[in-house]
Amino acid sequence: MKYPIHLLTMVFASMTVWLPALSIEDLQFSYEAAVLEANEGRDKQLGTLNQRYLTALSKLQKQAQKQGTLDKAVAIKNEGILIEEKTWPMPPVPKTASKTLQGPRRTYLKARFSIEKDWALKTVMLADKMEKALKGKILSLTKSGNLEEAQGAQVLLKKIQEDPELATARELPSRVMQSGKSRAGFIVRRNGDNLEVMVRYDSKGKISLKSPVENVVEQTGGKREKGKTSARTLGEFVGVGAEDTERHIALDYTPEDGKLTPEEVIGVDVNFQNDEGTVYEIKRGTKNAYLGFSNLLGTLSSPATYRIFGELKIPKGNNALSGLFFKHGNSTG
Repeated sequence: MKYPIHLLTMVFASMTVWLPALSIEDLQFSYEAAVLEANEGRDKQLGTLNQRYLTALSKLQKQAQKQGTLDKAVAIKNEGILIEEKTWPMPPVPKTASKTLQGPRRTYLKARFSIEKDWALKTVMLADKMEKALKGKILSLTKSGNLEEAQGAQVLLKKIQEDPELATARELPSRVMQSGKSRAGFIVRRNGDNLEVMVRYDSKGKISLKSPVENVVEQTGGKREKGKTSARTLGEFVGVGAEDTERHIALDYTPEDGKLTPEEVIGVDVNFQNDEGTVYEIKRGTKNAYLGFSNLLGTLSSPATYRIFGELKIPKGNNALSGLFFKHGNSTG
């Protein structure tokens, strides 16, 4: 028996008790129609939300233009372009317009996540009904000897279970809070300055370089301290990707006793003086004097750049020292 499209959609969405009476073909058709209806409802709501946000941005842009603040006006204009081009996930708000755009962006994201969450819950509900109905069909068809039809139902069940959009829908409610803010995924501590941040899931539900980060209160040396960072994303924090990298000390080596003793020495006398620190004196007549310090920077498999901070004192009467340079290696290479 063939059923009208609207009846199949209504039956699937609300009347679970009728589902076992439908054929595999009608089950698939009604499920896909119900999913399409849910998707169209979400898209319509997002379209309305985007239009309202664009209207609000237009007003903000006009205000910025009247005030003659070019950077803000351009940033607001670019925000509108992101919405028009349906850019998702959205990049962080530019620092030049953070005060102007942070509030509107937060309101927009909260409303958007609310729409996405409602869609996700409905999509999961439809999928759960379909999976239950198909499992029942597979069981009854197998018992009645209709093995080919049962196999067809099994293939359809697997296709639904492996649907990536359904996987996203199942995950979204658990990673987005009522405020629309994504849940925290990890706490990351940066080597060197030992700064610690909380990393939240990005708008695609992944931990990525675009994941937002925020300061956390750290327990260091028995004290509770809140670190300071200007990084807004994980990419900025760790210094990877196209984002503006936050400058930080990548590696810190400070000898506990103040003595910096080299492991390999060529043409240099080394001694430690309490008031002066470690003193290196190049022997008379030595050319290309060399000092080697091991395990300061570690071993790297790829090229890197280091910035070295230190204090170097050269006596005024020293006329022999014509140059000084650092290299990562040893005296032979």
